[in-house]
Amino acid sequence: MIAILLLLPLYFWERAVGPAPLWNTETAWALAYVGIFPSVIAYTLYITGVARAGAAKAGLFIHLMPVFGTLLAMTFLAESFQLYHLLGIAAILCGLTISTRPSTA
Repeated sequence: MIAILLLLPLYFWERAVGPAPLWNTETAWALAYVGIFPSVIAYTLYITGVARAGAAKAGLFIHLMPVFGTLLAMTFLAESFQLYHLLGIAAILCGLTISTRPSTA
């Protein structure tokens, strides 16, 4: 409810200066998708994973989100793999390897 109240002035401003939104079946399906999958199902699965793995271990692996985002973009959006993707993924994997190995002290 607070978010609606905070966003209401922006809605009215956008309606005043921009074109009117096109409401059709595709728009309704897109809003339903955004409202159901990323908002509800993804967080439910994330919370379940944290509960099973534990907060300390799950907190480390949150850094894999850009890796999966890159792989999904390559798969579904046909984006090309660049050198900065490789460097970023290598940095993430090195960081996870260093932080998860047992301490020697």
